[in-house]
Amino acid sequence: MTNRIKPFLDFINETFGVNEGDGFGTYPFLLKKSGNIYSYFFKIDQEGGKQKSYLLSIGKYSEFQDTPGPKNSYAVMRVNEISEQNIEDIAIGKSEIPLLNREKFKVDGNTASRLIEVCAKALLDYLQANAQVIRIFDEMQVNAEFDDRDYLADVKATCSQFLGQEWSVQEGPTDETLIISR
Repeated sequence: MTNRIKPFLDFINETFGVNEGDGFGTYPFLLKKSGNIYSYFFKIDQEGGKQKSYLLSIGKYSEFQDTPGPKNSYAVMRVNEISEQNIEDIAIGKSEIPLLNREKFKVDGNTASRLIEVCAKALLDYLQANAQVIRIFDEMQVNAEFDDRDYLADVKATCSQFLGQEWSVQEGPTDETLIISR
């Protein structure tokens, strides 16, 4: 005999498509999963009261390097800047997740630190669901231009804080990529 009664939260999520734990409660992001691609949407407060919105995509395909090994052992992450309205439309199912592009955007000052921190929290969330991943190809600099920062040092410090000391960060095969490995 099968159980036909669903838990209340499952019913709400299927009915309305919005989970309070996915970006609207204590999480700093909204998570949408499509196949083996995890899309994390979040907003960062800027100086002067403005907000910028971003999409962090963690998947399995890289434009820049071979990804050797079984698919479940690695991940590739990229970030795009998107509109705040687009996030709201995606959250309620009114819009589709946009494709990644190569459009450059500038990130500076405190925004850069906050962007790296929120991406680390999203990566930690991804790794909790994909514990077998031992290598992450960081391609965030393909789109994001971090002004006057040592991006490698920032990522090393943030990864050790959020992922732990067993993770290391090194330069990748191009200037725009890093490899984070366990």
